[in-house]
Amino acid sequence: MLLNDKPILVIFKGVNWLNSFQIKVIALVCMVFDHLAVFFEGIFPAWFRFIGRLSAPLFFFAMTQGFYHTSNRKKYMKRLYCWGAVMSLVNGILVVLFGGRQYLNFSILTTILLSAFIIYIIENKNKKQVLIFCVGQLLIPIVMSLIHLIVPSPNLIVFAVGILPSVFLTEGSIFWVAFGVAMYFSYKNGKISFVITYILFSFLLSLGITMQFFMIVSLPIILMYNGEKGGERFPTFNKYVFYTFYPVHIWIMYIINRILMLKG
Repeated sequence: MLLNDKPILVIFKGVNWLNSFQIKVIALVCMVFDHLAVFFEGIFPAWFRFIGRLSAPLFFFAMTQGFYHTSNRKKYMKRLYCWGAVMSLVNGILVVLFGGRQYLNFSILTTILLSAFIIYIIENKNKKQVLIFCVGQLLIPIVMSLIHLIVPSPNLIVFAVGILPSVFLTEGSIFWVAFGVAMYFSYKNGKISFVITYILFSFLLSLGITMQFFMIVSLPIILMYNGEKGGERFPTFNKYVFYTFYPVHIWIMYIINRILMLKG
């Protein structure tokens, strides 16, 4: 654990505090509420989206803990990249076949990957890696623009977002990437630093998207983290549940959405 052996937030004595696996499960549930309101607008209430504001911060926090404790950071990032790339390819194919680009033009896996990689190169203090990353991030949007001139397709970004990770093109853009990095280093610096950083980013990320400030509700959940991994009974499930559930549930909702649109 990065801070100490006890949860920061104490409400009731004797409560079993949240481990990393439990936080992921809460995040997955909140995410489903959010996507139900996105894919089936008018069928499910709009307030489901407020519940969804809790999911991304919880996933990013789980990443900071997983990345800190993993024995192989390169393998951790490779796993994020591969799943993000596969999701982008399938998203692109689905959009070409059935339309509805606005529903599949995102992947939080790539955003989390970019945060993890920036943490990696900062802690490595490798100037060459930093330079290559910065140059690459500047070149990717230019390359994408040139490709778009040759093959003018609005669906191109759907294919590319996970294959060529860019802080400018990923879901949430550079602001959410920075949020993931800030969470990691502020948590290492102590609870006061973390809480202040989290609140500041809650304000920043809610500019233009008022309901995003509801992410502040995730803060008490994060502060109840007990430093344990959890899910020991099902290690493989714990390791891959997010990578599989995230894209699969989106594809299922997307297909149902397209069917309903055709019938309508």
